[in-house]
Amino acid sequence: MGCLLNFETSKGELVEVFTGISFVSAEQARLNLETELSAFDWSFEKVHQNARNIWNELLSKIEISGGTETDKIKFYTNLYRAFVGRSVLMM
Repeated sequence: MGCLLNFETSKGELVEVFTGISFVSAEQARLNLETELSAFDWSFEKVHQNARNIWNELLSKIEISGGTETDKIKFYTNLYRAFVGRSVLMM
Protein backbone atom coordinates (compact mmCIF):
# COMPACT_ATOMS: atom_id res chain seq x y z
CA MET A 1 0.00 0.00 0.00
CA GLY A 2 1.21 3.48 -0.67
CA CYS A 3 0.10 7.03 -1.01
CA LEU A 4 1.55 10.04 -2.76
CA LEU A 5 0.23 13.49 -1.92
CA ASN A 6 1.31 16.68 -3.65
CA PHE A 7 0.29 20.12 -2.38
CA GLU A 8 1.17 23.55 -3.71
CA THR A 9 2.09 25.49 -0.60
CA SER A 10 3.47 28.88 0.24
CA LYS A 11 6.73 29.21 2.13
CA GLY A 12 6.08 28.40 5.79
CA GLU A 13 2.62 26.97 5.12
CA LEU A 14 1.90 23.68 6.90
CA VAL A 15 -0.14 20.75 5.68
CA GLU A 16 -1.48 18.40 8.34
CA VAL A 17 -2.54 14.90 7.33
CA PHE A 18 -4.35 12.56 9.69
CA THR A 19 -4.63 8.85 8.95
CA GLY A 20 -6.78 6.14 10.42
CA ILE A 21 -5.87 2.45 10.42
CA SER A 22 -8.07 -0.62 10.65
CA PHE A 23 -7.68 -4.27 9.70
CA VAL A 24 -11.47 -4.42 9.35
CA SER A 25 -12.69 -1.72 6.98
CA ALA A 26 -12.32 1.85 5.77
CA GLU A 27 -15.32 2.77 7.90
CA GLN A 28 -13.63 1.33 10.99
CA ALA A 29 -10.45 3.25 10.13
CA ARG A 30 -12.49 6.46 9.94
CA LEU A 31 -14.14 5.66 13.29
CA ASN A 32 -10.75 4.91 14.87
CA LEU A 33 -9.38 8.22 13.60
CA GLU A 34 -12.35 10.23 14.85
CA THR A 35 -12.36 8.46 18.23
CA GLU A 36 -8.64 8.83 18.84
CA LEU A 37 -8.15 12.40 17.61
CA SER A 38 -11.31 14.00 18.95
CA ALA A 39 -9.90 13.55 22.47
CA PHE A 40 -7.06 15.89 21.43
CA ASP A 41 -9.24 18.44 19.58
CA TRP A 42 -7.59 17.31 16.33
CA SER A 43 -4.42 19.14 17.44
CA PHE A 44 -1.16 17.72 16.07
CA GLU A 45 0.79 19.31 18.92
CA LYS A 46 -1.46 17.73 21.57
CA VAL A 47 -1.20 14.30 19.92
CA HIS A 48 2.57 14.70 19.57
CA GLN A 49 3.02 15.68 23.23
CA ASN A 50 0.81 12.81 24.41
CA ALA A 51 2.83 10.33 22.34
CA ARG A 52 6.10 11.69 23.76
CA ASN A 53 4.75 11.38 27.30
CA ILE A 54 3.63 7.80 26.74
CA TRP A 55 6.92 6.76 25.12
CA ASN A 56 8.96 8.44 27.85
CA GLU A 57 6.91 6.61 30.47
CA LEU A 58 7.33 3.25 28.74
CA LEU A 59 11.03 3.66 27.98
CA SER A 60 11.81 4.87 31.52
CA LYS A 61 10.52 1.62 33.06
CA ILE A 62 14.00 0.17 32.60
CA GLU A 63 17.13 2.07 33.48
CA ILE A 64 20.48 0.71 32.39
CA SER A 65 23.97 1.52 33.54
CA GLY A 66 27.36 0.69 32.14
CA GLY A 67 28.19 0.17 28.52
CA THR A 68 28.85 2.85 25.97
CA GLU A 69 26.48 5.51 24.73
CA THR A 70 26.11 3.42 21.55
CA ASP A 71 25.14 0.40 23.67
CA LYS A 72 22.46 2.46 25.43
CA ILE A 73 21.10 3.76 22.14
CA LYS A 74 20.89 0.20 20.79
CA PHE A 75 19.18 -1.04 23.96
CA TYR A 76 16.53 1.68 24.07
CA THR A 77 15.98 1.46 20.30
CA ASN A 78 15.25 -2.25 20.62
CA LEU A 79 13.05 -1.67 23.68
CA TYR A 80 11.10 0.86 21.59
CA ARG A 81 10.76 -1.71 18.79
CA ALA A 82 9.51 -4.33 21.26
CA PHE A 83 6.72 -1.96 22.33
CA VAL A 84 5.88 -0.97 18.75
CA GLY A 85 5.56 -4.61 17.70
CA ARG A 86 2.81 -5.35 20.23
CA SER A 87 -0.50 -6.33 18.68
CA VAL A 88 -3.61 -8.23 19.55
CA LEU A 89 -5.34 -10.29 16.87
CA MET A 90 -8.68 -11.93 17.47
CA MET A 91 -10.25 -14.33 15.06
